[in-house]
Amino acid sequence: MPLQLRTTTLTAAETSDGIRIYTKDVDGFARELCNNTTTRTLAEGVKANNDGVPSLLSYTALAFPCSIDSALCSFAWASWSLSVFYQDARDVLRERRHLNSWETTDFVQHGAMRGTNIAAVHSPDAAQIMLFYQDNDGYIRYRTAKNLVWNKYSVPLVKAALATGIGATAWNNLGEIRLYYQDGENVVREYRGNLDGKWSLTAFNKKYAHSIGNITAVSWSNGQATEIRLYIQDETNNITELCHSGNDWYIGALKVCM
Repeated sequence: MPLQLRTTTLTAAETSDGIRIYTKDVDGFARELCNNTTTRTLAEGVKANNDGVPSLLSYTALAFPCSIDSALCSFAWASWSLSVFYQDARDVLRERRHLNSWETTDFVQHGAMRGTNIAAVHSPDAAQIMLFYQDNDGYIRYRTAKNLVWNKYSVPLVKAALATGIGATAWNNLGEIRLYYQDGENVVREYRGNLDGKWSLTAFNKKYAHSIGNITAVSWSNGQATEIRLYIQDETNNITELCHSGNDWYIGALKVCM
């Protein structure tokens, strides 16, 4: 998102032990918070309208330096395996990974725009990963990994508005991938693709008068169709929800005023 709008940097991932949140301090250090209340317990509390469900956050020992303008992106797989992507002080994209312990991997991506937004999709076992970012020329690019080994080169996909939000979601083991971004005419677009590198622009479009902020996408199966939820930080910094349940897009009930 435009750097002047990024007042808070955070990302979250769900493990079998609870939720892990990664945020960035003003000193340029990324840190980890843990919430050991499982999402199932939280969901049951919400359904029961129980305000007493514990949701306690605490910092862990994990802390590592990153660019003061860095975005963060994380995901989890298996029982307690995680990856966190960030830009270092030289604006190089890097990855911290937890398998048995936290390590900086050999993932190195030069040429990323300073403060680029970052999005990732992966198969359930992380055997396939695709990472999206924006380069210095304004192109959204992606880089893939197989069995946690990264391909050497990234692939340019589409030119977007500078500092565009980037949202991505996938299903069917990355057989279906959706990428969301804002183009140079301030229209939020959707690309449909897959691991074979076949991409096409869909009919989805959402026009804005100005540059917007973050874009986040999630998806799941309802047994009959794939549900997609798109969350957009609009020009006024409010967060709105767009929904797709197998047919047309519609406006969701969620609206968060910032």
